[in-house]
Amino acid sequence: MAEETSSSDIAIAEPVVLEETDETPREQLKIVQENLGHMCELAKEEADLVNELISTLAIVLKPFCETIEISTSKLPKGYQERLSKAFLDRNGRLILVYKDEEIEVLDLREKTNREIVTEIIDEILSKLAVMVTRQRSKIEKRVKALIPVAKELQKAAKILEEL
Repeated sequence: MAEETSSSDIAIAEPVVLEETDETPREQLKIVQENLGHMCELAKEEADLVNELISTLAIVLKPFCETIEISTSKLPKGYQERLSKAFLDRNGRLILVYKDEEIEVLDLREKTNREIVTEIIDEILSKLAVMVTRQRSKIEKRVKALIPVAKELQKAAKILEEL
């Protein structure tokens, strides 16, 4: 069985595919058990990664915003047509606003909602990049405005010191 290593060093094994074979039921059961073991390991790793991602997002987003609007087209098909808006808060809750003005809150840390995380992560990162770039530009403008003022004040202070 070929194994690869993911970024978090968990061994990812190629799944054993059961096809019509001459294997005995006992051999087939062994394959099923092996695949179930790998599934459990991967599910645990997935849970850890989602929790880590959401905890990190809470820290990174704090200086910028409380929520990020998520395009409804990025969500699973079952939601897209019924939603008017969707927002992700810093704590990993997806706030769904339906066209009938009903609101639903999904905790993306929950196992049943993990697939949504992978569907919206690109948009989250894209919007985060825009926010960081805008904030950097604002700071650069302030620094550029303050540099000449600070230099002139330093010159004035130096003149006063020489008196």
